[in-house]
Amino acid sequence: MKVLNTLLLAATAFATADAQMLANFTVGEAVITMSETTGILNVAHAVGGGGVEIVDSMLKEVGCVDDYASGEVMLTNENFVMGNSSMYTYDLEIDTSNLESSGEVTFCTVVTSRLDFMGTISPVSVANTNFNVEFDLTTGGFTSTVGVTANDQDEIDEELPSDFFVTICACMPGTFVCGMPEFTQDSEVNLCLITEDANGPTGDVRISNFDLTFVGVTVPTSEYEPVEFGTTMPETNPLTTLTYGMGEGGEVIQVTTRLVASLFVGIAPGGTQDIETSGNTFLEFSNSKVGDTIQFEQFQDTISVTVTDDTSEDEIEKCGLMDRIRLRLSKIFGGDN
Repeated sequence: MKVLNTLLLAATAFATADAQMLANFTVGEAVITMSETTGILNVAHAVGGGGVEIVDSMLKEVGCVDDYASGEVMLTNENFVMGNSSMYTYDLEIDTSNLESSGEVTFCTVVTSRLDFMGTISPVSVANTNFNVEFDLTTGGFTSTVGVTANDQDEIDEELPSDFFVTICACMPGTFVCGMPEFTQDSEVNLCLITEDANGPTGDVRISNFDLTFVGVTVPTSEYEPVEFGTTMPETNPLTTLTYGMGEGGEVIQVTTRLVASLFVGIAPGGTQDIETSGNTFLEFSNSKVGDTIQFEQFQDTISVTVTDDTSEDEIEKCGLMDRIRLRLSKIFGGDN
């Protein structure tokens, strides 16, 4: 009787896995093939987007909750190929020396994409795969069937990256509701960041960190960034404040800031400058089942601002100086000046 002490399960199923259409950082479902002559089982996961740099995997007991303690399976040769169509593969090795002549081995693999943000590594997407490998060594060969099932966690993680997005809109102070305020060069600007899904505003996710950039569009200008990513939460400049409140579906962030003179270079008094407001957000999922995951989403909108002051080069230089003075005073006294 031919005994197979070790079964190498090499991951080479690139073509099928690559066909999955995935949002950024999403780990796709396992794609599995098997050689009928060698008993090699091939497993591969597509990973959405080109920005992922860290993907890892671990073994769990079937059900994907308890740490793997059975001992027959080892996970080896992890490989992550980065690119526009990233692919993560790994080998599974099953030692049958201590098994009966026939039976089954059950286990789960947990594959996670991670984001290194300012030195903090956070999980983004998780794909759990349950394996049921049947073997029969009495025939002198290896035969198996593999049942791979997605548990609830799979379904949540696969759907989240495509279901949620962020919108930015002009809003009235303290209302946390989009409106149509008129802006002038010297007016205070209130913008609201709202999390949404296919049905509209939602409270299933919240914005944990974000940045915000303004840039002139009608007459292109340099960028102005009133909000930057912080280590654990957004950081504002002295002209900007953030207010958190409840909107129609969940938490809304209102950004209150003033526009700097450099955004209006070349626009005559009475003219209008369209200003693009854009940025990036990290979303945390409020559902406790996926509370340790995050999602990266962008947002963009345009506001129109009426120019009231002289925006010649000389005046802009003076205004730029006044902006710098205002910033300095705000840092000293902690308020708007």
